[in-house]
Amino acid sequence: MVLARLYAELLMKVLSGKEGRELNRRIDHFVVLLKSRGHEQLLPRIIREFEKVVERARRRGDVVLSVARREDSGAFIAEANKVLKNVGRTGATLREKIDESLVRGFSLEGGDFRYDASARRKLLALYETLTA
Repeated sequence: MVLARLYAELLMKVLSGKEGRELNRRIDHFVVLLKSRGHEQLLPRIIREFEKVVERARRRGDVVLSVARREDSGAFIAEANKVLKNVGRTGATLREKIDESLVRGFSLEGGDFRYDASARRKLLALYETLTA
């Protein structure tokens, strides 16, 4: 199964950003590579693994905006979009989530970053300062 996952990840990298004839040409070369190594029987598993790789990549593109209350979300969307622009994630899908452990503010979480602009973080930092 590891080999199928590796082939799926390779296929994802090879096909990334390609379309049309170039996409078809690369898929044909990939199949030739599998046959030359005697791995064509792995193709069904590679396809299943490829679907998982695509789903993981899609989820990495999502960003979760966590706020304390539903009515707070509108107030922080503009600020969250500024943060996304600064980290180079302008095309990311922004999903909203209610996090009752937040006192105020918001936090953003993506597959590869976390931005915390909440009062909870500031209160924890104050507590650590006072108790140190």
